[in-house]
Amino acid sequence: MRPKQVFSTSNCVAAILALTLLLLVSQWAYARETVLHAFQGRPGMLPASNLVRDAAGNLYGTTWQGGSKNCTGAFSGCGIVFKLTPTSTGWSYSVLYVFKGGHDGANPIGNLTFDATGNLYGTTQNGGNPTCFKGGGCGTVFELSPLSGGGWKERVLHVFNGSDGAGPIGGVILDSVGNLYGTTSSDSANYGFGTVFELTPGAQGQWTETTLYAFQANIHGSDGAYPYGDLVFDKAGNLYGTTQMGGTAFNGTVFKLTYSNGSWKESILYNFSGGGDGGMPLGGLIFDTAGNLYGTTQGGGAGYGTVFELTPSHGSWVETVLLTFTNADGAYPQGDLVFDAAGNLFGTAANGGKAGCGPTCGSVFELTPNSGGGWTESVLYKFTGGKDGAIPLSTLLLDSAGNLYGTAFVGGNKYDGVVFKIVP
Repeated sequence: MRPKQVFSTSNCVAAILALTLLLLVSQWAYARETVLHAFQGRPGMLPASNLVRDAAGNLYGTTWQGGSKNCTGAFSGCGIVFKLTPTSTGWSYSVLYVFKGGHDGANPIGNLTFDATGNLYGTTQNGGNPTCFKGGGCGTVFELSPLSGGGWKERVLHVFNGSDGAGPIGGVILDSVGNLYGTTSSDSANYGFGTVFELTPGAQGQWTETTLYAFQANIHGSDGAYPYGDLVFDKAGNLYGTTQMGGTAFNGTVFKLTYSNGSWKESILYNFSGGGDGGMPLGGLIFDTAGNLYGTTQGGGAGYGTVFELTPSHGSWVETVLLTFTNADGAYPQGDLVFDAAGNLFGTAANGGKAGCGPTCGSVFELTPNSGGGWTESVLYKFTGGKDGAIPLSTLLLDSAGNLYGTAFVGGNKYDGVVFKIVP
């Protein structure tokens, strides 16, 4: 005989309250992400770079494709630079520049940066010299300047020809006197393993490119290969960066360039093994106030990448893994990390995250230092791969209120990517 099921009033109320709370929590968690703009093909598609913010609160970024249908050698367009302006009803989208794929460049993918007068600087992965890389070009460094009557003017500061570098994927950074520094992911003169370069402005508005270092991983086992991320300065003016490959285990490195007696000398701070310590870093590095370095690897750990810290100690650097991704919380991070004022770290994982979403959704995460000396991870958002976006490749932008802004490479209304905001 089947036993009778008895439901009391209190049990019913508790069940209803629990269900209501669950729904509210679910809605609240999803509502933390807001899509500010969904790209739809020709006006721009597939955003991969960071966002930068001006004093008025406008957001600027790039898309890797989209733009002109007449773009040289690219059916889907050669990319754009865009602006998002906050309004009383949302955000207004405008295109500042459409790349044509010729001398002006094609496929901007590196991070943008502002100078003190409001000019924007960036790189294009392709375009430039039509004789380089089978006609596709080896990339450029460009400047966008606002015009007094409205609009923006693009100027090409340097066209890579292969021998001085090719395929800049990272952006450029400025020093205190206006010189630009960046990396190219390959080159044709030094076995194709990439370079670190400097661009110096001249009196006549011309810029001079100098190769500070050319990677030669197949000659020197401890050297790096294929730098993809941004560079960063320390307080003494030394440059730091990562290479995706090379090093003693050919799983990537963290390197330092030191200026002395008119030249730059490279030293390797850390060689990744590809095991528990991580491997193949794609993003750049950031410093904390104590001089420690932080970054991510897309490989190693449990196979899904890591977040790491490098601490200087007696003339060398010691690595500590702060987070090992499990795929459930995200996988394969590529963007840089960012600190808030309290010392918490924020970043994106390009893949993993939401169960049932497939391998390509991604997440936004936070790492908080705890009293035991470790770090506690919180997953702030898991992308669903739908209108909210998927595959966040970019570095996050943090505003003074603690809100996070970024781009997702795909997803949205036409699956061409989105600009998003997350309120932690």
